[in-house]
Amino acid sequence: MRAAAHENLPEPECPHGGAMQSLMRMMAAGETKQNRLEWLVGDLRTSQEVGEVFYWTGCSVYYDAFFSDFGVDALGGNKAAIRLLNRLGIQPVVSPGERCCGHDLLWNGNVADFERLAKHNAALVAKSGATTLVASCAECVRTLKLDYPWHNGGGRLRVLHISELLAQRMNDLKPAETDRRTITYQDPCRLGRHLGVYDAPRSVLASLPGTNLVEMGRSGKRAICCAGGTWSNCDRYAKRIQVERLHEARSTGADTLVTACPKCKIHFRCAMQDPNLGDEIRIELREIAEVVWEAVVGRAEE
Repeated sequence: MRAAAHENLPEPECPHGGAMQSLMRMMAAGETKQNRLEWLVGDLRTSQEVGEVFYWTGCSVYYDAFFSDFGVDALGGNKAAIRLLNRLGIQPVVSPGERCCGHDLLWNGNVADFERLAKHNAALVAKSGATTLVASCAECVRTLKLDYPWHNGGGRLRVLHISELLAQRMNDLKPAETDRRTITYQDPCRLGRHLGVYDAPRSVLASLPGTNLVEMGRSGKRAICCAGGTWSNCDRYAKRIQVERLHEARSTGADTLVTACPKCKIHFRCAMQDPNLGDEIRIELREIAEVVWEAVVGRAEE
């Protein structure tokens, strides 16, 4: 139905002037010259071409520019993920040729551009020789794992969210006790409802010394979403859902809301800009890799 609507009806008005959708279509066309690696600074060790593990950056490289007024560090989770992989002896491939996974275009009915992106990205990953792909974005993981098998040779590539890999290797990271903190966890819809990944992020967070993990009233399969998937709806109903969820997070007594998707972080940060609510819904927002890295060697370096 969405594909039919996309083909036959005018495109609905999208948040942020439709800038994200335009960028995705430009990447699908294949003519856009990207600078996707400028964020790889300092101690971040990666390869650009060949390796067993491919780290999927996603569109986070653009979020800091688009949402700078929210004070969002969209690349913080990516940087922490690379540092954690390096600490585990993994030097992942991070490719300058990567393009958007196509999640948002597919869910908005633009199947043709999704197919173009999938074909390009699948060939890129195949050329790297990677047997495992790791991503920090729940929507990217869902798309690459469920929607790409037609393009990557029958799904032979192992696709993991960073929390799944960390859950397998926490003993190797040996996190140290830091300042005691109480955190609560937001289940991204694509990671939880779509992929059934509920336990891995919680086992990772619960294993951090000095960290107290408390659950919101609705969590796991009953969790409510951040109400902002696909950058296609940002109305008063979405804001009501976000505010309600932030109230629920605050009610746990947690000082930090941790999520496993950069989009969740952005949408909640956007909701907290409401001048009428002020500190009523304000809470620190972090991605899971950021919290783990801080526990391993202190606050993540820039």
